[in-house]
Amino acid sequence: MTRWGIAFLLFLLTPTTISAEIALTLNNLPPSINVDQEFEADATLDCTSCGISYLRGVFFYPESSHTYSGFSLNNAGQWISTSDDKTQYFKIEEGSYSGKLKFKFDPQKPPGSYFFKLGRYTASGDSFAQTSSSLPITVTGPSPTPTSIPPTSAPAPTSTPKPPTSTPKPTPTPTPLPKFTIIPTLSISVGPEEKVLATFREAEPTLLVKTDPTPEILSTSTSSHNWLAAILISIGLVGLGLSLVLFSHPSHIP
Repeated sequence: MTRWGIAFLLFLLTPTTISAEIALTLNNLPPSINVDQEFEADATLDCTSCGISYLRGVFFYPESSHTYSGFSLNNAGQWISTSDDKTQYFKIEEGSYSGKLKFKFDPQKPPGSYFFKLGRYTASGDSFAQTSSSLPITVTGPSPTPTSIPPTSAPAPTSTPKPPTSTPKPTPTPTPLPKFTIIPTLSISVGPEEKVLATFREAEPTLLVKTDPTPEILSTSTSSHNWLAAILISIGLVGLGLSLVLFSHPSHIP
């Protein structure tokens, strides 16, 4: 056989040998589960030369999606659903594995039609090195209740204090003080043909008046002796008038 024939033979045999060394299968998956139901499936890893492996079951939709959810039970009996630390999943020390694994749906996801498969992580990889075939599965049950967030009340607006407005007080208008003028009139009859009229004017008294809404006369500046003087003046005028009459008609004197 020529050198090229040997090379072609190795090319044909090499992929078949590699694919036969690692095989991951999942069987007996229930066609329908409830949102909070735990279920089992038969997992088989055929890998004679594999080192440490970690197995994880995932839900996804559509079939081409790489966004995974769901929980897998690990060797310590813990439900794991993280994508950050693959070493927390079901661990196989080396080689092949065949047995039942437990899984459950993430109740925070809505129910409906999904796909499910089994994936294998290696000790040095962060993504699946191998996966089983995708199988359809239906999840039934109520949709998750959204967590209600209490509304945040807006703070009440703070009112700006306004300075008090002072009402101007009306300025009182002073009430003018009244003035009184006393004009006494004295009429004396001496005879049928003559009359003596004595008129005199008194001093104008000044009144003191309050500036209240109702004026009140407090006092007058006219005293009692002014009235006495007025009486005396009147008597004097009467006497003067009589004297003039007597002198102007001497025939009346006996």
